[in-house]
Amino acid sequence: MNNTFNKILSKYSLTLIILLSVVQIGFAQSMAADSTIKKGVLPNGMTYYLHATSVVKEVASYYLIQNVGSALEEDHQMGLAHFLEHMAFNGTAAFPEKTFLKKMEANGLVFGRDINAYTSLDETVYNINNVPTTPEMTQTGLQILHDWSNDLLLADHEIDAERGVIKEEWRTRMNGQARVMDQLSKVTYGHSKYAHRSPIGDMKVVENFKYQDLKDFYHDWYRTDLQAIAVIGDFDLNEMESNIKTLFNSIPALVDPKDRIYVRIEDNEKMQYGIAMDEEVTSAGSVFLIRHEVDTTRDLQADLKQSLLNSMIINMLNLRIQDIWMTPESPFVRAGSGYGRLTRLHEVFSLSIQPKKDQQQEAFSTAMKEVIAAKRFGFSRTELDRAIAKVFNDYENYISGLDTRSHQMIAGIIMDNFLRKESMSDIHSEFELVREYLEEISLDDIRIRLNDIYTSNNRALVVTGVEGENNLTEDEAIQIITDIENDPHLKPVQKSETNKSLMDEVNLSIGSISGLIQNEIGYSSYVLSNGMKVHFKRVDYKKNSIALEAISKGGSSLVMDADLASSLIVGNLYHASGLGDFSASELRKELTGKSAYLTPTIRTTSESFVGSSSINDIETLMQLLHLSFVKPRFDESSFEVVIQGLRNQLQRLSEDNRKKFQDSIKVAKYGIGQPRKPLFTEDLINQMSFEQIKKVYQERYHNPADFGIFITGDITKEVLEPLLSKYIANLPVSETFEDWEDNWVPWKSNQIEKEVHLTMDHPKSSVVLSMERNIEYSMKNKLLTEILQRMLTLRYTETLREEEGGTYGAGVIGELIDEPREIASLSIFFDCNPEMVDELVEIATTEMDKIKDGEIRSEEFENTIKAMLKARQEARQTNEYYMKVIKNQELNSYNIDDSKNFEEILESMTVKDLQQFAKTISSQNRFGRFVLRPMR
Repeated sequence: MNNTFNKILSKYSLTLIILLSVVQIGFAQSMAADSTIKKGVLPNGMTYYLHATSVVKEVASYYLIQNVGSALEEDHQMGLAHFLEHMAFNGTAAFPEKTFLKKMEANGLVFGRDINAYTSLDETVYNINNVPTTPEMTQTGLQILHDWSNDLLLADHEIDAERGVIKEEWRTRMNGQARVMDQLSKVTYGHSKYAHRSPIGDMKVVENFKYQDLKDFYHDWYRTDLQAIAVIGDFDLNEMESNIKTLFNSIPALVDPKDRIYVRIEDNEKMQYGIAMDEEVTSAGSVFLIRHEVDTTRDLQADLKQSLLNSMIINMLNLRIQDIWMTPESPFVRAGSGYGRLTRLHEVFSLSIQPKKDQQQEAFSTAMKEVIAAKRFGFSRTELDRAIAKVFNDYENYISGLDTRSHQMIAGIIMDNFLRKESMSDIHSEFELVREYLEEISLDDIRIRLNDIYTSNNRALVVTGVEGENNLTEDEAIQIITDIENDPHLKPVQKSETNKSLMDEVNLSIGSISGLIQNEIGYSSYVLSNGMKVHFKRVDYKKNSIALEAISKGGSSLVMDADLASSLIVGNLYHASGLGDFSASELRKELTGKSAYLTPTIRTTSESFVGSSSINDIETLMQLLHLSFVKPRFDESSFEVVIQGLRNQLQRLSEDNRKKFQDSIKVAKYGIGQPRKPLFTEDLINQMSFEQIKKVYQERYHNPADFGIFITGDITKEVLEPLLSKYIANLPVSETFEDWEDNWVPWKSNQIEKEVHLTMDHPKSSVVLSMERNIEYSMKNKLLTEILQRMLTLRYTETLREEEGGTYGAGVIGELIDEPREIASLSIFFDCNPEMVDELVEIATTEMDKIKDGEIRSEEFENTIKAMLKARQEARQTNEYYMKVIKNQELNSYNIDDSKNFEEILESMTVKDLQQFAKTISSQNRFGRFVLRPMR
């Protein structure tokens, strides 16, 4: 499929629950190419891509793209493709041991955030993002790509050290759902080699492979004809190309290389069936699949047209299915269809279903009826027009943001071109073709394409079963499908349509702007005729994007204890009910082809609306906000749908060990029955009521004048001001203004130790170390909290992961809040081998003690400061940053954009400051040590 179309769909499509994203393969023909991406091939066969952009100034991102994945492993190599990915960070010819990471950290980059990699069945990709474009760092970025390609050291002692890290990564990921997916992969991948090549590998192989096995895999498959490098960023393209040719031409092409073979899944006439169960998985699910081979004979234009048909079919089918699960009578909680890539050689249609308890057969039948009815009778003209409008909107939004595409978006286009041979077409010429196709597409085209998709061969059904339930069997599924396919009484879907608009039946008396204040830090504050204030700044780092927030003090702190449970799902009911005179289904269709979204959120000390839109749809966003104040909709049948969804979620989590552990921590800290620290239980769901939700919403959102409205983005004041008069200045207001109350819930005890023992199929321990202390809220303390978090994260990577091989990674979250109390908190958490818990906890606490004792290397301290300054510089080139600036000024009277309120404070920090802060947060604090262990 055409690559740009893929990116548009992945960015803008609001798909439901699908197995795979809407992706296809395409083959280049005569269409103008994206002239902003330069592609070349070196004499040794290596491909390179360059894209110059100043979307983030003075930085560049580097990628090594390998057409190599776990599917190429032999039985004695299972896991080595992924193992190699890890080893790339453990020493190269130019950067032995960890010197590459240290070099990057010294320039403000962070491992895991800016430096990362992934391995899948058919590919391995390395990336270094936002590297400063100084001559030295440009050379470093290119050199590491060179070394990853051809000069990994693969030292024996580093290999042995990494075995433990890989084992702990496997341990972290190995839960009930992962075990079920592993069992079902045999059917999903048609009993091919793919079914036995999970990238994480076989732990017996990982623990015992010979050093030479890894070196052989590296030699055989890390080679120039299977590699591409990409550099994206703020640089001179010709100079970068010259540097690449100079450095990478020296890598020799492999003589007599092995064939890079792609696995073909054998056809099957009878539907393949698989069912898997696990003690930790307590809710059922099923995925019906129809596999297709990629058509390599399609030219680019035919491929683009088919991609359009596929996406519109999936969109229309999902809207029909969603209309069902939004009703209380639906036999499934969620369902959705998709059409996407399964492997390099195969595409797949999927129908995913989450049935309600004991309704697996009915759920499968109901979903299949929608698919088969669409195949037999097609869709209506109204449905097709709506799908066409969505395609137009997606393209227009993509094109308007063309100059501000992120490095990651460009890298995605490049990877799809190199790995999947998808075109890199010029979006403008592509859109002209799309316009022509959309003018010609008929209902017959849609129906014919769906009949091509819905074939009788190459079918599969994978079922996640539950012990003790009436699980969907192979015979039942086949009979259900056969009965529906041959049902002479099956009728076309009848959908009533509405011609009303959002603001019908709304009496709009136009207000006005009564005052305008130009704030000295660069934004405008409008005073409206009803007393409301709107704070606005035009910023276009992200083109065609507008953000809106309306914020009021109060939040759940003003909600009565009896209503707290209901307050948790105000947003759920808001979206399930619709708005104004529109049901949720009607609203969804009304907004199809538009980019406007709004949602309410109730936090501890505030309530808000958060929304976004494109330039063309800013009026729709304003209408949504107006209606949310004056004409919210509360539908009792939708409340039942929400409650059913919560009960299904609770059932799904009932044997989840992570939830049990988290619940145990909450009880240890706050006790049982604390309404402001509730557990997600059946009792909590039973406390929720329709009337209480209405009451909470009406209380929290009753006075628009109590809200400050903040708008940032790619919009001019000439467009915005009339909309403020039309939709905001006329909102009814009152003189009632609120503030939050202090309902802080303290820990039961200042020192807590809790061990939880649970039954597990694969032994794994989880550790949480939690501390908090009352500390003055200031920018200096806020920055010190972040420094401590970052430094501990780096230290735990060095010690717990690299030196001990005891965990895949330790997380650290540091936070300083000012409402309702000024409190600093620090949480340290990791999974590990149960036998290493005490040892790793000792190391974790020792590292904290070292910082308290002043054992802080100047290098690590300075690197942390550099990373924070670099992140600050990059944030300043985003729309989101300026929303934070305005909110901080208006809500806290603090200008975070002023260097003396951030950079100067950060740069003045000393090792002594951090030492003292670590002492403060660790003394006279609340400390909890929580450990999950397997049942003996």
